[in-house]
Amino acid sequence: MIAATPARAHRPTTRKNRIPNLILVGSLLLSGAVALLVATTLRESYDDAWVRAERGSETLAGAAVADIDHNLDLYRFAMLQIAGGMADPAIAASPMLLERFLSKTLANAEHLTSLLVTDANGDIVASAVPLGNPTANLADRDYFTVQRDHSESGLFLGRPLKNRLRDGEPGVALSLRLSGPDGAFRGVVVAVIPLAYFRDLFRRLDGVPGERLVLVRADGIVLMRQPSNDGTGDIGHDLSTSPALRRALVEPEGSFVEISQFEGAERLYSHARVPNFPLIVFVSTTIDLVLADWLRKAAVIGILTAIVCIGGVGSAFVLRREMIRRAEVEEVLSRLSSTDGLTGIANRRRFDGALAEEWRRARRACRPVGLLMVDADHFKLLNDRHGHASGDDYLKIIAQAVEECIRRPGDLAARFGGEEFAVILPETDVAGAAAVAEAIRARIEFEAARPRPGGWFGTTVSVGVAAITPASGSDPRELVSAADRALYRAKADGRNRVVADGAGRGTAAVAEADGAGRPARLAVGRPLDA
Repeated sequence: MIAATPARAHRPTTRKNRIPNLILVGSLLLSGAVALLVATTLRESYDDAWVRAERGSETLAGAAVADIDHNLDLYRFAMLQIAGGMADPAIAASPMLLERFLSKTLANAEHLTSLLVTDANGDIVASAVPLGNPTANLADRDYFTVQRDHSESGLFLGRPLKNRLRDGEPGVALSLRLSGPDGAFRGVVVAVIPLAYFRDLFRRLDGVPGERLVLVRADGIVLMRQPSNDGTGDIGHDLSTSPALRRALVEPEGSFVEISQFEGAERLYSHARVPNFPLIVFVSTTIDLVLADWLRKAAVIGILTAIVCIGGVGSAFVLRREMIRRAEVEEVLSRLSSTDGLTGIANRRRFDGALAEEWRRARRACRPVGLLMVDADHFKLLNDRHGHASGDDYLKIIAQAVEECIRRPGDLAARFGGEEFAVILPETDVAGAAAVAEAIRARIEFEAARPRPGGWFGTTVSVGVAAITPASGSDPRELVSAADRALYRAKADGRNRVVADGAGRGTAAVAEADGAGRPARLAVGRPLDA
């Protein structure tokens, strides 16, 4: 009977895809790594672009604040000098001396266009320069009313104005309270800074196209914006609701991205406050300008990286396809080289290799190997009577019947030569091999009895059976010789029968068919070598 140990199953032929798939996966991983490295580099470059833009804007804002703070300090010192000079009765009592003192002070104060003193009613007492309207009263100006109503105001910066003392020239006034010995309000010292000073300063500091500088009071009133929307500096424009101003009032300095109230688009803002004054300088830059260089670099690097990655992966796909095609061709050639061209089953070459492999396996496992030698009876007569084409057709029928009678994946049917076939049955003893042989014989006997086109009938087969458990130093040819001896005995004893060799016991078992084609019991015959 057939041994209980399961037969070896054929492994699916997937090796031909393994290396091509590994190459493709490796290409994908390499392309992914390159893309990740490039993306990381571009991200770092992106961050660097932001840092450079922020530092550049902060430096520009700092330079503007430094210049404004320097001049405002000079103006404060000059106004304090005037306030101190007013304490001198001689100067205070002489308008001529006071104007001379103001003129000398103004000469040392760059950018100022007006320097004057008013009395407690807002009338001009003295001016450093001739006035277009010397009788003008300034009591309605915020820089006067704040000093009059609040003794602790200190140096006050007014709202932007049109200087009516100088033909409506836009400016902003600084005022300082004059108080008597008793603290009573005695008037103000007024210094008018032309807004053209801030415009010229911003023009000198102008960086690159797209950058904008804005000087704004803490209450949101614009003193100067360069470049401006109205062409004159957007003087007096109210930014009190601007998100950028709200952030600047909370953070003394720094950079952030906010939506511009002018354009309604996001811009990068850097800001700095003027010390001791309610003034804030903004430098804003468009996002496109911040990222312009980076976008150009990223586009070039991204396109090149995409070309390299796509090219690499595409080449891997092509290489994989060609390797698989080559492997398939080689597999077909290998199969053709190991397949009988007429019957489609294994040929002698494959049989020899498979038997040697199973012999080594059985020797290691101490398991038997069964072998069937199947030979067509009176095949030459069939060829002579009905032609070689009919003989070839019947060889195909025999091959198909043999293959259908072996069930296990490890079993192998092969054309041994001419009209002779062989069947390898791994891990099968002589009784199990004889049972398979009888199934083959009976199946072919049934096929032989069926009439064929042209009126010819088939032929039966004789089967020789052998099974050996290989010993050390043994050769698979011993198994072939034993099966051959059993086949010769089946032929000699009348054909259409199964004869089993003793497989090491020196005896043969014979299964004969009776006249109805039913097999008789399996009997042990005389020694084959007797």
